[in-house]
Amino acid sequence: MKVSKERKLEIRKQLIESAIEIVTEKGFRSATMREISTKAGMGTATIYNYFPTKEKILFAYFEDKHSELDEVLSN
Repeated sequence: MKVSKERKLEIRKQLIESAIEIVTEKGFRSATMREISTKAGMGTATIYNYFPTKEKILFAYFEDKHSELDEVLSN
């Protein structure tokens, strides 16, 4: 089954939000990819299709926030 671009962005966002919640609760080292995917309501394999590591999730979060700030400042 093919996933639309919109759905892919939605899944990516869900994974990042779940990661932030888990990392905030447990700390970066204690958070696991399995916990993140479960909190997002995804299968464990799905998270690896989007992010190979927890570090990549964290970088994606900061890139998104940087883009949001950039957009606000340029208006």
